[in-house]
Amino acid sequence: MSGSGNVQNAEALVAGHEGYATLTWGGQGPAPQIILDYGDDVGGVPVFEVVSVSGTPQLQAVSSESQPYLLPDGDAAAPGEVEDPAIAQPEVTFVGNAGAGDLARLDAYPLRRPGLIANRLIQGGERFEALQLGAPGSVTLRLVGIRSTTFHPPHTSNGGSFSCSDAALNDIWGLGTRSV
Repeated sequence: MSGSGNVQNAEALVAGHEGYATLTWGGQGPAPQIILDYGDDVGGVPVFEVVSVSGTPQLQAVSSESQPYLLPDGDAAAPGEVEDPAIAQPEVTFVGNAGAGDLARLDAYPLRRPGLIANRLIQGGERFEALQLGAPGSVTLRLVGIRSTTFHPPHTSNGGSFSCSDAALNDIWGLGTRSV
């Protein structure tokens, strides 16, 4: 996790830390930014708990599986970079399909009041997430994360077992039973 610009207490967004993180921007100079590393490839519904808002900021969340491709707008293909224009349209909304994936890797949330924001589309396959302000103002966050939309049964529920003295092989077996 790292922060730049006018960011206070970014560590509050990491599990095990307390307090609130605040991003403030007057519209001049670099916008404040927090980069989160989830440590693993995760997917699900992005959630943000907004504690307070000042002005009319816009919270932007950028997602990527790889840090070098995180900024400026995530690891999605930009319009014009894909032969099929239907694929490169981040504005596609999938209205009515609650299980749809978000094609955009940059989502913007205009903020007017405190509350819980949950994206209506699934953001699949991300390890890194950048939070930044896209409009002047200030926002204080208590929680940021990905609400998983998948079921992860314990590998012991598969009816088989494998165990050896090599911890890496044990982990590979456990992950393999979930992927099959």
